[in-house]
Amino acid sequence: MQNDSVRKEAVRKHALEFLKGNHTMVVSTVSPSGEPHAATMYYIADDDFNIYFMTASKSRKAVNLRANDHIAFVVGTGPEVVTIQGSGTAMPLDEHEALVFYGLFERIAPESSPRQWPLLRLAKEGDGFSTFRITPASMVLLTVDKEKYPDIAHDEFHIVI
Repeated sequence: MQNDSVRKEAVRKHALEFLKGNHTMVVSTVSPSGEPHAATMYYIADDDFNIYFMTASKSRKAVNLRANDHIAFVVGTGPEVVTIQGSGTAMPLDEHEALVFYGLFERIAPESSPRQWPLLRLAKEGDGFSTFRITPASMVLLTVDKEKYPDIAHDEFHIVI
């Protein structure tokens, strides 16, 4: 039983490090009429596995999320065989929460690399952007590289949340 507990903690630790070490994900939303929509987004994650992103307020994903807050996401699309896949709800942040988020984003995205974080620059210049927090209801991790990740490598998904 102790080994299971230790392994689960190692999986959670690796999953959080992987989430925080990457900053692009694919999100999937559904329109009010049931049409799926996928988009690549920049994001940041906190220590509780919440994921934050910003988008144009009139974007398809923002419109979809205001009608239906369910979202799916994928972090890690290769070439390394490590991926996190999950689903949950995405809620828009209020103005105060958004300012805190922008501060976190600025620490990760220095002004010297505006091409990597184009929405941050645009959001600071004017209105028309929404920030969202994804609260995961489920999250799984797959990592199969036994040399690089000997403690957690497995050919099946690990449940993180």
